[in-house]
Amino acid sequence: MTLRGFYVLYAGAVLILTGLSIGSSILLLLGTAALSALLVSLVSVLAVFFTLRVRQQLPGREVLRLSSCDFSYSVSHLGLFPVSPLELTILQPSGRHTVFLCYPGLLRKSSGTVPISFAHVGPCRTGIASVGVRDVFGFFHLLRKTDSGLHSLLVLPRILSASAEIPRSEPGEGQPGLQKEPDYSTPESIRSWVIGDELKRIHWKLSLKRRELTVRTYDPPPRPDVLILLNQRGTENGPQSPDVVDAMTESCLAVIRSLLDAGHPVHLLEGELLEKDLSLASPESLPVLQHSLAEMSFSGTEDFARVLSLCSRRLQRANQVILYSAEITPAICDMLSGLFSLCPAIHFTYLTRSKLSRQAEKLLFHLLNKGIDAAYILL
Repeated sequence: MTLRGFYVLYAGAVLILTGLSIGSSILLLLGTAALSALLVSLVSVLAVFFTLRVRQQLPGREVLRLSSCDFSYSVSHLGLFPVSPLELTILQPSGRHTVFLCYPGLLRKSSGTVPISFAHVGPCRTGIASVGVRDVFGFFHLLRKTDSGLHSLLVLPRILSASAEIPRSEPGEGQPGLQKEPDYSTPESIRSWVIGDELKRIHWKLSLKRRELTVRTYDPPPRPDVLILLNQRGTENGPQSPDVVDAMTESCLAVIRSLLDAGHPVHLLEGELLEKDLSLASPESLPVLQHSLAEMSFSGTEDFARVLSLCSRRLQRANQVILYSAEITPAICDMLSGLFSLCPAIHFTYLTRSKLSRQAEKLLFHLLNKGIDAAYILL
Protein backbone atom coordinates (compact mmCIF):
# COMPACT_ATOMS: atom_id res chain seq x y z
CA MET A 1 0.00 0.00 0.00
CA THR A 2 1.23 3.47 -0.87
CA LEU A 3 1.14 6.48 1.41
CA ARG A 4 -1.86 7.75 -0.51
CA GLY A 5 -3.71 4.52 0.11
CA PHE A 6 -2.91 4.68 3.81
CA TYR A 7 -4.35 8.19 4.03
CA VAL A 8 -7.54 7.09 2.23
CA LEU A 9 -7.90 4.09 4.54
CA TYR A 10 -7.42 6.29 7.59
CA ALA A 11 -9.85 8.91 6.29
CA GLY A 12 -12.48 6.30 5.40
CA ALA A 13 -12.26 4.67 8.82
CA VAL A 14 -12.54 8.05 10.58
CA LEU A 15 -15.55 9.06 8.45
CA ILE A 16 -17.40 5.83 9.17
CA LEU A 17 -16.69 6.03 12.91
CA THR A 18 -17.73 9.69 13.00
CA GLY A 19 -20.88 8.99 10.98
CA LEU A 20 -21.87 6.18 13.34
CA SER A 21 -21.17 8.37 16.35
CA ILE A 22 -23.25 11.36 15.27
CA GLY A 23 -25.68 9.48 13.00
CA SER A 24 -24.64 11.27 9.80
CA SER A 25 -25.53 9.34 6.65
CA ILE A 26 -23.37 11.61 4.48
CA LEU A 27 -20.23 10.76 6.46
CA LEU A 28 -21.13 7.07 6.34
CA LEU A 29 -21.56 7.32 2.56
CA LEU A 30 -18.20 9.07 2.10
CA GLY A 31 -16.38 6.59 4.32
CA THR A 32 -17.97 3.63 2.55
CA ALA A 33 -17.03 5.08 -0.84
CA ALA A 34 -13.41 5.51 0.24
CA LEU A 35 -13.14 1.96 1.56
CA SER A 36 -14.93 0.59 -1.53
CA ALA A 37 -12.40 2.33 -3.78
CA LEU A 38 -9.60 0.76 -1.74
CA LEU A 39 -11.16 -2.69 -2.06
CA VAL A 40 -11.65 -2.39 -5.83
CA SER A 41 -8.09 -1.14 -6.23
CA LEU A 42 -6.72 -4.04 -4.18
CA VAL A 43 -8.68 -6.64 -6.16
CA SER A 44 -7.58 -5.15 -9.49
CA VAL A 45 -3.89 -5.10 -8.49
CA LEU A 46 -3.96 -8.63 -7.07
CA ALA A 47 -5.72 -10.00 -10.17
CA VAL A 48 -3.03 -8.59 -12.44
CA PHE A 49 -0.18 -9.55 -10.08
CA PHE A 50 -1.13 -13.25 -9.89
CA THR A 51 -2.12 -13.71 -13.55
CA LEU A 52 0.77 -11.74 -15.03
CA ARG A 53 2.72 -13.53 -17.80
CA VAL A 54 6.00 -12.15 -19.11
CA ARG A 55 7.85 -13.62 -22.07
CA GLN A 56 11.19 -12.29 -23.26
CA GLN A 57 13.61 -13.35 -25.96
CA LEU A 58 17.01 -12.41 -27.35
CA PRO A 59 18.24 -13.41 -30.83
CA GLY A 60 21.35 -15.21 -29.53
CA ARG A 61 23.66 -16.00 -26.65
CA GLU A 62 26.79 -14.28 -27.98
CA VAL A 63 27.33 -10.73 -29.19
CA LEU A 64 30.30 -8.57 -30.09
CA ARG A 65 31.26 -5.63 -27.95
CA LEU A 66 29.72 -2.27 -28.99
CA SER A 67 27.02 -4.08 -30.94
CA SER A 68 23.29 -3.98 -30.19
CA CYS A 69 20.34 -6.27 -30.63
CA ASP A 70 16.57 -6.05 -30.28
CA PHE A 71 15.18 -7.49 -27.08
CA SER A 72 11.60 -8.67 -27.67
CA TYR A 73 9.01 -9.09 -24.94
CA SER A 74 5.32 -9.76 -24.45
CA VAL A 75 3.19 -9.06 -21.36
CA SER A 76 -0.34 -10.31 -20.66
CA HIS A 77 -2.70 -10.75 -17.68
CA LEU A 78 -6.24 -11.88 -16.91
CA GLY A 79 -7.32 -8.97 -14.75
CA LEU A 80 -10.84 -7.65 -15.37
CA PHE A 81 -10.45 -4.27 -13.65
CA PRO A 82 -8.35 -1.50 -15.18
CA VAL A 83 -4.93 -0.72 -13.74
CA SER A 84 -2.25 1.85 -14.45
CA PRO A 85 0.38 1.12 -17.13
CA LEU A 86 2.75 -1.63 -16.03
CA GLU A 87 6.28 -0.54 -15.09
CA LEU A 88 8.81 -2.84 -16.77
CA THR A 89 12.30 -2.65 -15.29
CA ILE A 90 15.00 -3.70 -17.78
CA LEU A 91 18.37 -4.83 -16.45
CA GLN A 92 21.01 -3.48 -18.83
CA PRO A 93 24.27 -5.42 -19.48
CA SER A 94 26.15 -2.64 -17.67
CA GLY A 95 24.16 -3.31 -14.49
CA ARG A 96 21.94 -0.20 -14.74
CA HIS A 97 18.15 -0.46 -14.60
CA THR A 98 15.87 1.22 -17.13
CA VAL A 99 12.14 1.62 -16.48
CA PHE A 100 9.54 2.08 -19.20
CA LEU A 101 5.76 1.77 -19.32
CA CYS A 102 3.69 -0.95 -20.98
CA TYR A 103 -0.03 -0.63 -21.78
CA PRO A 104 -1.71 -4.06 -21.98
CA GLY A 105 -5.49 -3.77 -22.23
CA LEU A 106 -8.13 -5.92 -20.56
CA LEU A 107 -7.51 -9.60 -21.44
CA ARG A 108 -5.03 -8.49 -24.11
CA LYS A 109 -1.34 -9.02 -24.73
CA SER A 110 1.14 -6.22 -25.25
CA SER A 111 4.44 -6.86 -27.05
CA GLY A 112 7.36 -4.82 -28.31
CA THR A 113 11.11 -4.59 -28.75
CA VAL A 114 13.79 -2.71 -26.87
CA PRO A 115 17.30 -2.09 -28.26
CA ILE A 116 20.05 -3.39 -25.96
CA SER A 117 23.68 -2.29 -26.39
CA PHE A 118 26.71 -4.16 -25.08
CA ALA A 119 29.60 -1.92 -24.05
CA HIS A 120 32.01 -4.25 -22.24
CA VAL A 121 33.60 -7.67 -22.74
CA GLY A 122 32.58 -10.57 -20.51
CA PRO A 123 29.52 -12.47 -19.32
CA CYS A 124 26.43 -10.43 -18.52
CA ARG A 125 22.72 -10.78 -17.81
CA THR A 126 19.91 -8.72 -19.32
CA GLY A 127 16.14 -8.78 -19.56
CA ILE A 128 13.05 -7.74 -17.59
CA ALA A 129 14.03 -7.92 -13.93
CA SER A 130 10.69 -6.86 -12.44
CA VAL A 131 7.21 -5.58 -13.28
CA GLY A 132 5.48 -2.95 -11.17
CA VAL A 133 1.66 -3.05 -10.90
CA ARG A 134 -0.34 0.01 -9.74
CA ASP A 135 -4.07 0.66 -9.53
CA VAL A 136 -5.61 3.63 -11.30
CA PHE A 137 -5.92 5.60 -8.03
CA GLY A 138 -2.36 4.95 -6.90
CA PHE A 139 -3.41 3.29 -3.63
CA PHE A 140 -1.38 0.07 -4.12
CA HIS A 141 1.95 -0.74 -5.76
CA LEU A 142 3.13 -4.36 -6.06
CA LEU A 143 6.45 -5.49 -7.57
CA ARG A 144 6.61 -8.80 -9.41
CA LYS A 145 10.15 -10.21 -9.69
CA THR A 146 11.02 -11.93 -12.97
CA ASP A 147 14.75 -12.61 -12.37
CA SER A 148 14.34 -16.21 -13.51
CA GLY A 149 13.62 -14.98 -17.02
CA LEU A 150 16.85 -13.01 -17.38
CA HIS A 151 19.08 -14.03 -20.27
CA SER A 152 22.80 -14.78 -19.85
CA LEU A 153 25.00 -13.60 -22.68
CA LEU A 154 28.69 -13.61 -23.47
CA VAL A 155 30.04 -10.36 -24.91
CA LEU A 156 33.00 -11.17 -27.16
CA PRO A 157 35.92 -8.84 -27.90
CA ARG A 158 36.06 -7.41 -31.40
CA ILE A 159 38.65 -8.65 -33.87
CA LEU A 160 40.61 -5.54 -34.80
CA SER A 161 43.67 -5.15 -36.99
CA ALA A 162 46.94 -4.69 -35.11
CA SER A 163 48.33 -1.17 -35.40
CA ALA A 164 51.90 -2.43 -35.58
CA GLU A 165 53.46 -5.77 -36.30
CA ILE A 166 55.16 -7.50 -33.40
CA PRO A 167 58.84 -7.93 -34.35
CA ARG A 168 59.82 -11.51 -34.90
CA SER A 169 62.96 -12.97 -33.40
CA GLU A 170 64.42 -15.43 -35.87
CA PRO A 171 66.61 -18.21 -34.47
CA GLY A 172 70.33 -18.07 -35.17
CA GLU A 173 70.61 -14.27 -35.49
CA GLY A 174 73.00 -13.76 -32.60
CA GLN A 175 70.54 -13.36 -29.74
CA PRO A 176 71.93 -15.04 -26.62
CA GLY A 177 68.70 -16.84 -25.76
CA LEU A 178 67.80 -18.20 -29.22
CA GLN A 179 69.54 -21.06 -30.92
CA LYS A 180 69.03 -23.62 -33.66
CA GLU A 181 68.22 -27.28 -33.16
CA PRO A 182 70.56 -28.81 -30.55
CA ASP A 183 73.78 -30.32 -31.80
CA TYR A 184 74.21 -33.63 -29.98
CA SER A 185 77.95 -33.69 -30.79
CA THR A 186 78.48 -30.75 -28.41
CA PRO A 187 76.90 -31.53 -25.03
CA GLU A 188 76.07 -28.75 -22.62
CA SER A 189 77.33 -30.56 -19.52
CA ILE A 190 78.10 -33.97 -18.07
CA ARG A 191 76.67 -35.81 -15.07
CA SER A 192 76.52 -39.29 -13.59
CA TRP A 193 74.21 -41.86 -15.13
CA VAL A 194 70.83 -42.51 -13.46
CA ILE A 195 68.17 -45.07 -14.18
CA GLY A 196 66.10 -43.97 -17.15
CA ASP A 197 68.88 -42.22 -19.13
CA GLU A 198 69.21 -43.18 -22.79
CA LEU A 199 72.17 -45.35 -23.68
CA LYS A 200 73.10 -43.17 -26.66
CA ARG A 201 73.89 -40.31 -24.27
CA ILE A 202 76.54 -42.25 -22.35
CA HIS A 203 80.03 -40.76 -22.67
CA TRP A 204 81.97 -44.07 -22.96
CA LYS A 205 85.51 -42.66 -22.97
CA LEU A 206 84.91 -40.52 -19.91
CA SER A 207 83.03 -43.36 -18.22
CA LEU A 208 86.06 -45.68 -18.64
CA LYS A 209 88.37 -42.98 -17.34
CA ARG A 210 86.20 -42.21 -14.27
CA ARG A 211 85.17 -45.86 -13.85
CA GLU A 212 81.52 -44.86 -13.61
CA LEU A 213 78.82 -44.29 -16.19
CA THR A 214 78.65 -40.66 -17.30
CA VAL A 215 76.06 -39.17 -19.64
CA ARG A 216 75.90 -36.02 -21.75
CA THR A 217 73.12 -33.50 -21.02
CA TYR A 218 71.64 -30.97 -23.41
CA ASP A 219 69.53 -27.88 -22.85
CA PRO A 220 66.07 -28.22 -24.40
CA PRO A 221 65.78 -26.25 -27.63
CA PRO A 222 63.71 -23.05 -27.54
CA ARG A 223 60.13 -23.49 -28.69
CA PRO A 224 59.26 -21.65 -31.91
CA ASP A 225 56.00 -20.35 -30.47
CA VAL A 226 54.84 -17.07 -28.95
CA LEU A 227 53.50 -16.90 -25.40
CA ILE A 228 50.77 -14.39 -24.48
CA LEU A 229 50.17 -13.52 -20.83
CA LEU A 230 47.47 -11.28 -19.37
CA ASN A 231 47.61 -10.01 -15.82
CA GLN A 232 44.26 -11.20 -14.43
CA ARG A 233 44.69 -9.60 -11.03
CA GLY A 234 41.85 -7.36 -9.88
CA THR A 235 42.01 -4.05 -8.07
CA GLU A 236 41.82 -3.37 -4.35
CA ASN A 237 38.11 -2.64 -4.67
CA GLY A 238 37.19 -5.73 -6.69
CA PRO A 239 37.37 -6.80 -10.34
CA GLN A 240 39.42 -4.92 -12.89
CA SER A 241 37.82 -1.92 -14.60
CA PRO A 242 35.69 -2.89 -17.64
CA ASP A 243 37.52 -0.31 -19.78
CA VAL A 244 40.86 -1.93 -18.97
CA VAL A 245 39.48 -5.41 -19.70
CA ASP A 246 38.10 -4.24 -23.06
CA ALA A 247 41.39 -2.67 -24.12
CA MET A 248 43.47 -5.59 -22.89
CA THR A 249 41.42 -8.33 -24.56
CA GLU A 250 40.94 -6.54 -27.89
CA SER A 251 44.58 -5.48 -28.11
CA CYS A 252 45.67 -9.02 -27.30
CA LEU A 253 43.26 -10.41 -29.89
CA ALA A 254 44.57 -8.06 -32.58
CA VAL A 255 48.19 -9.02 -31.90
CA ILE A 256 47.40 -12.74 -31.91
CA ARG A 257 45.53 -12.35 -35.19
CA SER A 258 48.54 -10.70 -36.83
CA LEU A 259 50.85 -13.42 -35.50
CA LEU A 260 48.60 -16.23 -36.75
CA ASP A 261 48.30 -14.55 -40.16
CA ALA A 262 52.11 -14.50 -40.30
CA GLY A 263 52.28 -18.23 -39.50
CA HIS A 264 53.44 -18.03 -35.88
CA PRO A 265 51.92 -20.56 -33.45
CA VAL A 266 50.62 -18.83 -30.33
CA HIS A 267 49.99 -20.07 -26.80
CA LEU A 268 47.72 -18.10 -24.49
CA LEU A 269 48.32 -18.86 -20.81
CA GLU A 270 45.08 -18.60 -18.85
CA GLY A 271 44.03 -18.81 -15.23
CA GLU A 272 45.04 -16.81 -12.18
CA LEU A 273 48.30 -18.81 -11.99
CA LEU A 274 48.53 -19.25 -15.79
CA GLU A 275 47.99 -22.98 -15.38
CA LYS A 276 45.96 -23.38 -18.60
CA ASP A 277 47.56 -23.35 -22.04
CA LEU A 278 45.40 -22.51 -25.08
CA SER A 279 47.23 -23.50 -28.25
CA LEU A 280 46.43 -21.56 -31.45
CA ALA A 281 47.90 -22.50 -34.82
CA SER A 282 45.76 -20.83 -37.48
CA PRO A 283 43.35 -17.88 -37.91
CA GLU A 284 40.45 -20.37 -37.91
CA SER A 285 40.92 -20.72 -34.13
CA LEU A 286 40.12 -17.05 -33.48
CA PRO A 287 36.49 -17.78 -32.39
CA VAL A 288 37.84 -20.10 -29.69
CA LEU A 289 40.21 -17.36 -28.61
CA GLN A 290 37.35 -14.85 -28.44
CA HIS A 291 35.43 -17.13 -26.07
CA SER A 292 38.48 -17.69 -23.87
CA LEU A 293 39.20 -13.98 -23.56
CA ALA A 294 35.54 -13.16 -22.85
CA GLU A 295 35.33 -15.81 -20.12
CA MET A 296 38.50 -14.68 -18.34
CA SER A 297 38.01 -13.45 -14.79
CA PHE A 298 40.01 -10.31 -14.02
CA SER A 299 39.40 -10.47 -10.29
CA GLY A 300 42.37 -12.54 -9.14
CA THR A 301 44.41 -11.83 -6.01
CA GLU A 302 47.79 -13.34 -6.95
CA ASP A 303 50.68 -10.93 -7.43
CA PHE A 304 51.72 -10.87 -11.09
CA ALA A 305 55.43 -11.00 -10.19
CA ARG A 306 54.85 -14.26 -8.31
CA VAL A 307 52.86 -15.65 -11.25
CA LEU A 308 55.76 -14.86 -13.59
CA SER A 309 58.15 -16.59 -11.20
CA LEU A 310 56.02 -19.75 -11.12
CA CYS A 311 55.96 -20.09 -14.92
CA SER A 312 59.50 -18.80 -15.60
CA ARG A 313 60.68 -22.15 -16.98
CA ARG A 314 57.91 -22.17 -19.55
CA LEU A 315 58.62 -18.57 -20.51
CA GLN A 316 62.33 -19.04 -21.09
CA ARG A 317 61.68 -21.78 -23.67
CA ALA A 318 59.46 -19.57 -25.82
CA ASN A 319 60.50 -17.71 -28.92
CA GLN A 320 58.68 -14.54 -27.84
CA VAL A 321 56.78 -13.48 -24.74
CA ILE A 322 54.06 -10.80 -24.91
CA LEU A 323 52.61 -9.49 -21.65
CA TYR A 324 49.67 -7.18 -20.88
CA SER A 325 49.23 -5.73 -17.41
CA ALA A 326 47.22 -2.96 -15.75
CA GLU A 327 49.85 -2.63 -13.04
CA ILE A 328 53.61 -2.12 -13.08
CA THR A 329 55.73 -2.60 -9.96
CA PRO A 330 59.45 -2.93 -9.23
CA ALA A 331 58.92 -6.64 -8.55
CA ILE A 332 57.39 -7.15 -12.03
CA CYS A 333 60.26 -5.24 -13.64
CA ASP A 334 62.83 -7.34 -11.78
CA MET A 335 61.17 -10.54 -12.98
CA LEU A 336 61.09 -9.32 -16.58
CA SER A 337 64.74 -8.27 -16.40
CA GLY A 338 65.67 -11.71 -15.15
CA LEU A 339 63.70 -13.42 -17.91
CA PHE A 340 65.27 -11.20 -20.56
CA SER A 341 68.64 -12.94 -20.19
CA LEU A 342 66.94 -16.23 -21.11
CA CYS A 343 64.31 -15.03 -23.58
CA PRO A 344 65.44 -11.79 -25.20
CA ALA A 345 62.19 -11.23 -27.16
CA ILE A 346 59.91 -9.81 -24.45
CA HIS A 347 57.17 -7.26 -25.17
CA PHE A 348 55.45 -5.61 -22.20
CA THR A 349 52.35 -3.40 -22.52
CA TYR A 350 51.10 -1.38 -19.56
CA LEU A 351 47.46 -0.20 -19.56
CA THR A 352 46.34 2.76 -17.48
CA ARG A 353 43.18 4.86 -17.24
CA SER A 354 44.91 7.97 -15.93
CA LYS A 355 47.97 9.97 -16.83
CA LEU A 356 51.20 7.99 -16.60
CA SER A 357 52.59 8.37 -13.08
CA ARG A 358 56.17 9.28 -12.40
CA GLN A 359 56.95 5.87 -10.92
CA ALA A 360 55.37 4.03 -13.85
CA GLU A 361 57.34 6.19 -16.28
CA LYS A 362 60.60 5.38 -14.50
CA LEU A 363 59.84 1.66 -14.49
CA LEU A 364 59.02 1.69 -18.21
CA PHE A 365 62.27 3.50 -18.97
CA HIS A 366 64.08 0.93 -16.82
CA LEU A 367 62.66 -1.87 -18.94
CA LEU A 368 63.62 -0.05 -22.15
CA ASN A 369 67.18 0.40 -20.88
CA LYS A 370 67.33 -3.34 -20.19
CA GLY A 371 66.40 -3.99 -23.85
CA ILE A 372 62.78 -5.01 -23.24
CA ASP A 373 60.17 -3.68 -25.66
CA ALA A 374 57.98 -1.72 -23.20
CA ALA A 375 55.02 0.51 -24.06
CA TYR A 376 51.81 1.78 -22.48
CA ILE A 377 48.21 2.35 -23.55
CA LEU A 378 46.36 5.35 -22.14
CA LEU A 379 42.63 4.65 -22.00
